Amino acid sequence: MLRIVWLILSAILFTSVTQAKPLTPEQVPDPLKPWIAWALQDSPDPDCPFIYNNFQQKRCNWPTQIQLELTTDKGVFSINERAYRDGWISLPGDEKHWPLNVTANNKPALVMNKDGIPSVKLAANILYQIDGEFRWNSIPDNLRLPEDIGLIALRINGAGIPTPAIKDGQLWLKESETGLKKPENIQNNLDIQVFRKITDE
Repeated sequence: MLRIVWLILSAILFTSVTQAKPLTPEQVPDPLKPWIAWALQDSPDPDCPFIYNNFQQKRCNWPTQIQLELTTDKGVFSINERAYRDGWISLPGDEKHWPLNVTANNKPALVMNKDGIPSVKLAANILYQIDGEFRWNSIPDNLRLPEDIGLIALRINGAGIPTPAIKDGQLWLKESETGLKKPENIQNNLDIQVFRKITDE
């Protein structure tokens, strides 16, 4: 009996994860609801998507793109992020360049200092658009980016920067020896992994 209950709950959970939809108690049949905690005891963060080749390595916050519009007196940023569980996400900037007027889905968001990194706490199962701005007297040499960001759309004084220079988690904003020119010891490389299925009969 326990095996049948476990198989049914596993099938429901697997369907939920593969469809990238959070599992809610309403999706579980009434006779199985008392078994939810038991079925999930060895599966932390069941709603979080896992890395394609490692089920144990899960990502519960998925940022997509950051848009940065910078001028000589201020900077504006926008981040799209999906939260699969309650937790903190980091914002661009640092203690020297602190993000101001931050909103999450057009509602004011409280920015906290988490180990020197500006961060906001998000509730689970929501797709967020996080907006904010910086104030300065001149564009800084660099700006710290969240380490999870994959895509960057950068405009400086109205001009698009197609290939922003990033080094050690810093977005370099001024043309200098370490700015928009390519940093030293950085090469254009492409690493490829090839997977093959071989059937030996």
